Amino acid sequence: MRRTVPYIFIVFFMITGVQAQSYFGSQPGSFGLLEHVTGIRGQGMGDVTLAVPDSVSPSAYGITQWGFIRHSRIVIGGKYFINRANVDDFGFNRASAGLHNVVLVIPLISYKWHLGFTLAPYSINSIAFNRQYTSSVASYREVTSRQANLSKAQFAMAWAPVSQISIGVAYNYYFGVNTTEYKILFDEGNFNDIRIQDEYRIRGSNLGFYLGMNSIPGVRLTGFVEVSPTATATRNYSYSFAGKVTVSETAEEEASIPAQLGLGVSFRLGEHLIIASDAIYQNWSNGFGILRAATEVGKEWFHLGAGLELSAKRERRAPLLRRVDWRMGFSYQNTGYRYNGMDIYQYAIHLGTGIPFFFGYNRLDVALRMGSRGNRNMKNVYENFIELNFGVSLGEKWFQRIR
Repeated sequence: MRRTVPYIFIVFFMITGVQAQSYFGSQPGSFGLLEHVTGIRGQGMGDVTLAVPDSVSPSAYGITQWGFIRHSRIVIGGKYFINRANVDDFGFNRASAGLHNVVLVIPLISYKWHLGFTLAPYSINSIAFNRQYTSSVASYREVTSRQANLSKAQFAMAWAPVSQISIGVAYNYYFGVNTTEYKILFDEGNFNDIRIQDEYRIRGSNLGFYLGMNSIPGVRLTGFVEVSPTATATRNYSYSFAGKVTVSETAEEEASIPAQLGLGVSFRLGEHLIIASDAIYQNWSNGFGILRAATEVGKEWFHLGAGLELSAKRERRAPLLRRVDWRMGFSYQNTGYRYNGMDIYQYAIHLGTGIPFFFGYNRLDVALRMGSRGNRNMKNVYENFIELNFGVSLGEKWFQRIR
């Protein structure tokens, strides 16, 4: 336990700064693209996690599957993200890397109770535009940047009274900052620079309820609902002219994060093959409910994913390629954003692998997600992205008698 705890605090401070980029999620008042964090194993299967049992690598939304865990587990995940956007024949690339999520699960009484903590980005965005203008009077740069990161910390308890049913409840805490900055920087010293900054800090909490069943052999069905959080948004606005703040305002507003619903199903076909699918839904028609919310927010956000996994053989004489897990899948999302009145969709294919080590007690997971965002009716506005995800799962005995 002493070896593991320091890593939890390191990840906590680093994860709140993890970012990704999308032009569509960079509109004023928005918090970027909503992240459906499934764990690295699930990302290799089409972002599927709700009904997939896993005794090695627990995931944030797979609370009802924690009952398979027999030792305390910690999962640390990271990502490397490349995004290329084309907007009206104007193209730009962005790339970022950082830690992605952390999950800690501790089995308690007779393995029927499991206590867990997760920390993951809920929605993320980081984007900037830098344009140079020259006229007969002056030369200046126009800089627009938007940094947004809403994270979700979860404290959960799972209970499996019998092997066919698992029940979970979670307290979720949301926190994040959305900063939009606009600057005009003159090259000549006889002109004064202008700087405008509009910042929102959101805090909120809610409860989530989860239910999993496997009354039919080989079939698991899981659902969850997270009620709409109570939230507040503190706004800090400032206007600077010639390096001096001339206008500064601070106000607190009510904010809202819509309720989230999810349903997952998995089928085990034989000893090594699993097929699974997830469907997640949120209604974002009112955005975050703040006065300066994005005008191009769509009516709804949903995620549909499906995938399969061919698990490794635990045989000493198994071929090399059969000693690891192989995964693949696809996903389809409505991002919840619009451009010129049209909904923006995301399409992605997923590939992944899991490499067991220490006799299968721990595992290294790697997932690759490739796709695009846009609308078929918009030929000159689209994004392509590649995302490499990786995570390691480690285990120890905590609060259990060692014999």
